[in-house]
Amino acid sequence: MLRCNRGDVLEVNLDPSVGREYMKSRPCLVVQSDMLNKYSQVTIVAPITGSENTKGGPTYVPIRQGEAGLPKDSLIVCHQLRTVDESRFGKVYGRAKPETMRQVVEALKIVLEM
Repeated sequence: MLRCNRGDVLEVNLDPSVGREYMKSRPCLVVQSDMLNKYSQVTIVAPITGSENTKGGPTYVPIRQGEAGLPKDSLIVCHQLRTVDESRFGKVYGRAKPETMRQVVEALKIVLEM
């Protein structure tokens, strides 16, 4: 099985989903700590959507085309965290830049009131 690290962008099959949850196979950012990733068969991810799909907001972090191997300008949706089994992982796109991860941490502070 593929082992992931915090900051990796992976294709993740989010189906089945319910209601307004993000669905289908899509790129997702691994936000779970590397310590947990080392020992757990599940990981916490934030889905990524095309930037044309939403207006954005404080819990959306922009990620540019080409960063982490993404094919278009996109947004990391930090308020839609999902815990997923590693069997849902598909291809590896790449890694987010440190500055993007800093912005994700700030967005997660808003989501989790930290």
